[in-house]
Amino acid sequence: MSSSFTHLVEVHGEPVFWLDTAVAYAKRAQQIDSTQGHAALSYALMNQGHVRAAREEALLELKYVPSNVGSLSMLSLIDRELGDIAASLEWARKGYKLDPKSTYLANHLAVCYTVLGDFSEAARWNAKSKELKPDFVWVVANQNWQLRLQGRVREALQQALAWREREPRLILAQFDVLDGAAAAGEWKIALDAAERLLREAPHQAYGNYRFTAAYVFARTGQRPRADSLLRVLAQENQTNRARSDRLAYSLDAAALLALQGQNDEAIDAFERHQQSGGYVSPAYLLTDPWLESLRKHPGFDRVLQRARERQAEFRRIVGSGTMQQ
Repeated sequence: MSSSFTHLVEVHGEPVFWLDTAVAYAKRAQQIDSTQGHAALSYALMNQGHVRAAREEALLELKYVPSNVGSLSMLSLIDRELGDIAASLEWARKGYKLDPKSTYLANHLAVCYTVLGDFSEAARWNAKSKELKPDFVWVVANQNWQLRLQGRVREALQQALAWREREPRLILAQFDVLDGAAAAGEWKIALDAAERLLREAPHQAYGNYRFTAAYVFARTGQRPRADSLLRVLAQENQTNRARSDRLAYSLDAAALLALQGQNDEAIDAFERHQQSGGYVSPAYLLTDPWLESLRKHPGFDRVLQRARERQAEFRRIVGSGTMQQ
């Protein structure tokens, strides 16, 4: 029950308050049996932004059941969130060795290789996920994300539109259309997707779709509306950073500053994120539409160079010296 409620929020766009219910069910499971429920609690806590507490719960589950692939999956997700891509990849490898039929572990491997810039290996693991479960929602999402990072934005958009047509009620498909249209500069499609999401999922911030919506509003001549949404997002981000140890929020803060045209402050925020251990991939910096104005800033090359150095460091650790540049 706990994992189901978390899944409703993460994948289907239900309001985040359901995570409180997920936490309550996981703690009830622990009351029934103290060796149970830790991976489920880890999953809920992670989605609430309590990353280190989530990590402790996942490690505790492994203490009781060393072969628990759910905990290994969570640790892969958590360490990637904490900026340690090499550790994330190792957890996923361990889990997949124990359970080669796990779509989630194959997915973690695909994501790790994506942020390491090895798109051919990422595609191989994404194909493995699809082979294991043809209707696995992250297969299409990852595939289109990888295409966008490689600059194949038209192809990614067409696939996103086809996905939404097949599954019109799936929130991830709607996010994908918005991201794909914004990246491709298809403003009519992007504006329609943004309006639809704001109307149908006003409380769901997963994937930061409202950042993209604000960007789309600004690019379509609706600057006051963009600024209004950005003020809301900035306030939410401040609250989230105060009550969470999730490094993604510091990355969000940098992106918000870039969207607001505060490029000096945005560069400083990106550098603070990197100095605190946060990881940002070079491909994200070079392709994300939110950051288009930032790429002309003289400090952008410093951020990009540090990202490349960190990526190369992780590649050496995982033994992937033959990865694509």
